[in-house]
Amino acid sequence: MLLYGIVKERSKCVQNYRLSDVNHHRSTVMRTYTFHFVKRVLKSTTPSKTASKAKIMASFHASAKIGKKGKGFKHSQYIGREGQYSGYDRYEDLAAVGSGNMPAWAVDNPSEFWKASDSFERKNGSVYKEYELALPRELTDTQNVALIADFVSRQIGALKPYQWAMHVKAASIDGGEQPHAHIMESQRMVDGIERDPEQYFKRYDQKMPGRGGARKDSGKHPAQLKVELLAMRKLWADVQNAHLERHGHAVRVDHRSLKEQGIDRIPERHLGPDRAERLTPGEVEHLVETRQVNAEAQLVQVELSAAIGDVIVDLTSAQNTVMAEEMVELEAHYQATIKANAERKAQRHQAMLADQERVARFEARERAAAAQRDALAAQAESDKRKEMEAAAVAAAPATRYPQALAEVTTETLATVPGILPAAAIQQAVAERIAELQAIRVAPPVSIALLGMEVVEQPVYQRRLANADDMDARAQKTLDDVASMGKLKRMLNNADALEASAQQLRKDAQLERRQVDNAVALSPEMREANSANDRSENRRLQIKQDIKEVEEIALRTQRGESAWRQPSHVYRLPEAVTKVLDRAREIAVQMIAKMQAIDVEALLKRAIEMKWTKPERVNDMTMMQSKFVATPENAKLKREYDQAQALANERASKTGRGPSPGGR
Repeated sequence: MLLYGIVKERSKCVQNYRLSDVNHHRSTVMRTYTFHFVKRVLKSTTPSKTASKAKIMASFHASAKIGKKGKGFKHSQYIGREGQYSGYDRYEDLAAVGSGNMPAWAVDNPSEFWKASDSFERKNGSVYKEYELALPRELTDTQNVALIADFVSRQIGALKPYQWAMHVKAASIDGGEQPHAHIMESQRMVDGIERDPEQYFKRYDQKMPGRGGARKDSGKHPAQLKVELLAMRKLWADVQNAHLERHGHAVRVDHRSLKEQGIDRIPERHLGPDRAERLTPGEVEHLVETRQVNAEAQLVQVELSAAIGDVIVDLTSAQNTVMAEEMVELEAHYQATIKANAERKAQRHQAMLADQERVARFEARERAAAAQRDALAAQAESDKRKEMEAAAVAAAPATRYPQALAEVTTETLATVPGILPAAAIQQAVAERIAELQAIRVAPPVSIALLGMEVVEQPVYQRRLANADDMDARAQKTLDDVASMGKLKRMLNNADALEASAQQLRKDAQLERRQVDNAVALSPEMREANSANDRSENRRLQIKQDIKEVEEIALRTQRGESAWRQPSHVYRLPEAVTKVLDRAREIAVQMIAKMQAIDVEALLKRAIEMKWTKPERVNDMTMMQSKFVATPENAKLKREYDQAQALANERASKTGRGPSPGGR
């Protein structure tokens, strides 16, 4: 109550002093400001260290906007008062201009930079960001230029090209000076690479920057743009306050909203020059008066803040003793609470460590049991496999032969005898010959009969009838000439008539030959000829296959291989492949009725000729590998290769060069 009474009395004194010369409207506004301000101060539990240092706040304005393609050059002329924006009274407010970080081709004329951006920037792309800043009236033009330069160096620095202009025009409301600045900032980053205007605004090439355009600082999230805008406003306020303090001015600016500053009034709406010109004299007077009231209310808040700060400082010394005792008790209680919390935390930590140790022991036991189970299962599998292998070794050759035969290629069966029973090959040969002989080939088509059928078609009959008509007319002319006397022949030019008749006969013969050719080339005749050719080729192929199959039977009877492989051929004929594949099936069924000694011989041969797929091969090597050499031939080849290598080694020592066989 003592604090409230002192503050109330001090606030009344200040209020009566400040409101002695204002009307009833001003008194109401000032009382409202004072009441709310004192109410906020009384809610504070600690004295403000800055209350006695409060400053008078000046108006603050800082905004940013984006300019699209096609507007950069025009806007640069607007802020620089060039082109269509020069030579008019309303634009005679330019106080200073400047630019920086421009490429070499735009250093002397920044407008060329914005003109190039309008021309070469991508469609619908942004060209510039503009900062519009209100400058303090308290500073001179020279001081404001220094203020702009300081802000540009901190906000833009050497990162991007920029252009700025300072305008000083009369305010529409109070008629005083209204200095402000326009700063156009390109979104293209400076990287030190020289580019012509067209390349400068191309898409950036991350892998080869010299081939693309300059990097563009765009595509940011709206949240990030909001953070950057707030940071820009704070920077402008800090730089502006630093310059005001440097030049001895007590006024300050604040980038925060009125609510954040603790000022309880409705913000004034920015009118702009067009709206300000449309205000009536009464509206202008009311607006000026409102601004004065707001300024005086702010001064009252400053003085109240200082007065309340003094009162709180006086009361603080009287309350220190009581507060110190309470703080000791609170500190003791706080330390006891911290100690109890630490003990409970240590107990929980020990319990957690014990739980972790129990879990670790359990998991270790589980892993050991699983490892033991896996080892027992692996041992059982190994024993089972060994038993199966032993049983396979002990099994009869008749059981093992089909498995060994399955691992022998058809190419090896064709070139190595003794793997298949001769009876199986003979039976497969007989079956294949029967199959080939059972194939029915279509009989040949009679070309003569077909030609007679084709020529009966109306189109050919009309042409033949025309030829017959020409023959008849020629014969009639010749008969008439033959019946003429000597005088009549002279009068009727019998020689010419006979020549005409002979020509008609030739035309008739030519027409019949053309009809014959057309019939021979008709679709029906071509198809018949093709069918006859296919039938004949099929008959010849069957005959050739039967001959090859009979050759297999003869070679098998002599104990030779089923097929004699030429040195340059690595592909079996189809007839040989079909016979041997069938013989393989017959052999598996036949060995049950064969003597065990014969089956064992076949098994041994099949195991020797087992095919193993090479690791790294191409198509040709794969085909060659399927012709497995017999152990005898493989031994001879190894001995031959060793002899050639030894001969080449001796020749290299004597300087005679390798032997011809080793080349």
